[in-house]
Amino acid sequence: MQPIAEALLGVFGATAGVLVVAVQRHGPAHKAGLAVGDVLTRMDRKSIRQPTDVQRVLNHLDPGETADLEIIRAGRKRCSVRLGDAPEQAGSTSNWV
Repeated sequence: MQPIAEALLGVFGATAGVLVVAVQRHGPAHKAGLAVGDVLTRMDRKSIRQPTDVQRVLNHLDPGETADLEIIRAGRKRCSVRLGDAPEQAGSTSNWV
């Protein structure tokens, strides 16, 4: 994920969010339908403005829990993602989303 320049938020139809730039094939996010180009705006009722906001939410969830996401892809869509196993390396979220 990467931040979106404020000047480009309107292009995506968002007021805040982070751009999904990669999705791990067969990972939880991929299975839930997230795709490159989606804008993640909320996660478990928390506004997402920076990639670090995603990390903060993940830090409060355990592997196997469900995270409610709000994304923008040609309009709003809600989906749930079941978190994967805990990452091998501390601080890494690559296996989680």
